Amino acid sequence: MSLRCPVGPESNLLEPMEELEERLILEQPVLSLVDLEVLKRTTYKGWRTKVIDVVYPTIHDSKGLLPALDRICSEACAAALDGYQMIVLSDRKVCRQLVAISPLLALGAVHQCMLKQQLRMKVVLSLLLDVVIIQNNI
Repeated sequence: MSLRCPVGPESNLLEPMEELEERLILEQPVLSLVDLEVLKRTTYKGWRTKVIDVVYPTIHDSKGLLPALDRICSEACAAALDGYQMIVLSDRKVCRQLVAISPLLALGAVHQCMLKQQLRMKVVLSLLLDVVIIQNNI
């Protein structure tokens, strides 16, 4: 079994484009912080990376979630339209004033938004997580 995964913009399988055929191949889907930093700074094929914060102010309580998701989706779609090839959703700015959005919720929202705007195949979506969520069902 191989954990190798291709990373990078994809073309339509029915209409392959030569310039999109060369994608990065990662040995595994989970990257160390060093590997992710290298990937974020790569200039391979002119790639650029946009980091989007998936946090919102705690003073808004749960009422801040939907506006924050809208902001994140707008930033991600704008980045794709601006030619960024990699989008990293990061919760590293979490502090007393900022709460993290669930990484899977943020990733799913961005994925769906980009699908609707036909941008999803143009970018790589990655998560950079500091918050660890542990759930025990006893």
